[in-house]
Amino acid sequence: MTLFIISKDWITLELPSYPRIVKKPMDLSTMRRKLDDQQYPTSQKFFDDFKLMIRNCFLFNPAGTLVNQAGIELQRVFDEKWKQLPPLREVVSEEEDDDDDDDSEEERQREPYT
Repeated sequence: MTLFIISKDWITLELPSYPRIVKKPMDLSTMRRKLDDQQYPTSQKFFDDFKLMIRNCFLFNPAGTLVNQAGIELQRVFDEKWKQLPPLREVVSEEEDDDDDDDSEEERQREPYT
């Protein structure tokens, strides 16, 4: 389960193959720091980091291992809770409205109020 918490600390965990396998590490402590520092401009960016962490978990930990199984359960709970969130809408100025045409409808629904 430590890979969800400190995946970037592969030396301390004695996992020398980790940086060869996982090219873009992500873990819960990094996500917490980014939340605290308001580095997520949209809820979709938070969602993307979570999914990256889960993909890394499955990439590094073979099916059937405890960490892989924990990743499956964490993903299941996250997806269930994410679906229960009320749709969020973004308050957009008229200038920004023209720029948002590239965003997906799903991303716009998950945007926090600003």
